[in-house]
Amino acid sequence: MNAPTPEVQTPELTEAVKNLRFWVTIPAWASLATALILSLVLPPDLLRRISLLPFLVSLLFLGLPHGAWDHRVMSAAERAPLRLTFVAAFCVIYLALVAAYGALWPLAPTVAYLLFIAMSWLHWGQGDAAYLRIWGHARTGRMASLLVWLVRGGAPIALPILTHPQAFAQAAADITSRFRDSSNLTPVGPELWKQWLPPLTCRVGLFVLGALVVLYMIRSFQSNGGWESAMRHKGKFREDAGEVGLLYTVFAFADPIFAIGIYFCLWHGLRHIARLLLLDDNLRSLCSGGYVGAAALRFGQQTLLIMGASLSLLGGVYLYWAPTVQSVGGFVSLYLALIAALTFPHFVLTIWLDARRPDG
Repeated sequence: MNAPTPEVQTPELTEAVKNLRFWVTIPAWASLATALILSLVLPPDLLRRISLLPFLVSLLFLGLPHGAWDHRVMSAAERAPLRLTFVAAFCVIYLALVAAYGALWPLAPTVAYLLFIAMSWLHWGQGDAAYLRIWGHARTGRMASLLVWLVRGGAPIALPILTHPQAFAQAAADITSRFRDSSNLTPVGPELWKQWLPPLTCRVGLFVLGALVVLYMIRSFQSNGGWESAMRHKGKFREDAGEVGLLYTVFAFADPIFAIGIYFCLWHGLRHIARLLLLDDNLRSLCSGGYVGAAALRFGQQTLLIMGASLSLLGGVYLYWAPTVQSVGGFVSLYLALIAALTFPHFVLTIWLDARRPDG
């Protein structure tokens, strides 16, 4: 195996990072702050009706598309031409992994769902670890990166589960029961899910998560220069601490389903796309010249192949289970099952990218 190839800080890359910075910070911060405000001021019935809208929007905007460039990642990371034979072979392997995970849903829906939760926790934290590396924060070793994964990924995943166990139980039951007709397992209802998260378990989980956050803040403070850096500079530590504070405040008090849908699009999806714009030579050149919109448009065009395949797959899944889908929530449950299957190879590929290009 070839050694990892860190990104050389060329003037072009530096300028591209600078031009993209607004798009990986302000929209993310503003969207989560808005989710928190709306959760606090809107009537519960109205909030419940709109809570699934971000997931529907993610079908075409930032959510699903952020992984639809995966067939180009390896060639871009290696700076090699994208050949049709490679794309064909990649798609076959990718679909095989999707099918392997997808088979878990009718065979063992509870296992499939719990794996989805674990993967989302790690992958969303993984995305923020890449953000911290690229946008000027201190480099971290493997153990420190794992702490980033656990703490930053834990905000949108672990924290809502521990603070809203009933909502989690209902969501888990809605998704897993969708496959009861083709499963030999007894359907898992909300009451059984609630038994998995008794109050004592939630309190212990919150204590452990809080301890990880404190440890994370100490490590971030030390790696970003300590008091002198925090006081004299604009502050990488202050931004890091501010983001963690925002994440944990939002997911402690906002409607969990609504906030997770917004996070998926405008925090995780947007930041991953920005990383890919820096990875590709042509897209990075456009960003360096200030043509971020043109780079985003070209990126969108390059995702059409996988987007079309993903939407067709979702359509096939919907048609197969259509008799059991009685509401928008039922459709979103199927969509999340598909997202879970797609997340598996996407997560594996991103791990490869982290190892191959640890600084980009």
